[in-house]
Amino acid sequence: MRIAVNATFLESDNTEVFRFIQECFKRIAVLYPNSEFFFIGTELSENLPNVKPLALRPPSKISLRRKFWYNRTLPNALKKQQIDLIIQADKTCSLKTDIPQLLLISYLPLKLNWQDKKIFQRSLEKATRIIVPSSYLQKKLSEKYAVSEENMTVIHPGACEVQLADHEKHNVKQQYTGGKEYFLYAGHSLSLTGYTNLLKAFSLFKTRQKSNMPLLILTKTRADMKVPEESIKTYKYRDEIKLVIGLSETETNAIMAAAYAFVYPSFYENSGIQVIQAMKCGAPVIVSSLEVLQEICGDAALYMSPESPEDISERMMLLYKDERSRSTLIRRGLKRVESYNWNQIAKDLWLAILHAAKS
Repeated sequence: MRIAVNATFLESDNTEVFRFIQECFKRIAVLYPNSEFFFIGTELSENLPNVKPLALRPPSKISLRRKFWYNRTLPNALKKQQIDLIIQADKTCSLKTDIPQLLLISYLPLKLNWQDKKIFQRSLEKATRIIVPSSYLQKKLSEKYAVSEENMTVIHPGACEVQLADHEKHNVKQQYTGGKEYFLYAGHSLSLTGYTNLLKAFSLFKTRQKSNMPLLILTKTRADMKVPEESIKTYKYRDEIKLVIGLSETETNAIMAAAYAFVYPSFYENSGIQVIQAMKCGAPVIVSSLEVLQEICGDAALYMSPESPEDISERMMLLYKDERSRSTLIRRGLKRVESYNWNQIAKDLWLAILHAAKS
């Protein structure tokens, strides 16, 4: 089989889909050496003999030129290379090809102009099969765009397994908190309300428990850090807040593995990748009671309302006062994410590819 992977217009900040492509195809290409894989707009991190670049000069993101690229340039290149199936990684299908298309959707677009919404709707209808990271997103796409749930396959995100020895956890704590245990938030930037409620919850925890435990907030970029920086300027416990920016994946995972607990008061979520990674690192998790996070975590999390600082703080205090509950959550979390490993996910994606190719 000859398979193309198109990531030409994949948003630069959509690291979730990029990671999914990289982790899955470096495994699939090894498992199926008789198949050939052609990458458009990106390259595979592994140098494998059956993986090749397909050089197509992308136009600017001007709508008409982009439309021409998808409906003329891309189909012509696929036909020339005798491609059997193409994986579209940026929510858009070519409307002018009969080649089966597997469409990757990592989130529900909320703010589309009428033209982009029309293209997205037609792409969903054109796709031979759609891959989504959660049953929650599957349901929402079906409700909003009238897409059959039977035409979608749920493949949860994977995560890297990270287990630190006690002395390694000690070293992480020494580096970031002077040896103290700490609560952790890491992920995309929360809204002002989200950070405000997290800080209020931390204040309640500090006041009631008289603990010296700090709160670490990790973000990927300086732009993501603007809201928490503003939020703590007049905050009573600002000296107990540690802001960390732009760490590598390895460093972030080490901080997760050493955390006393991972606190995730998200108001909106599609896949729960940060929570999956935290559980994979062996951190007990306190998460919003969103439908998608309940799907991901099951009984391996403490749930709270992100709108209620009181509710968040109560969950933080419960773990602080009850080591047995904390140990139970860690054990359940590690068990829960056993299936969220890249080897299994790559196999699930390959089955979806075969299903689409036969359609």
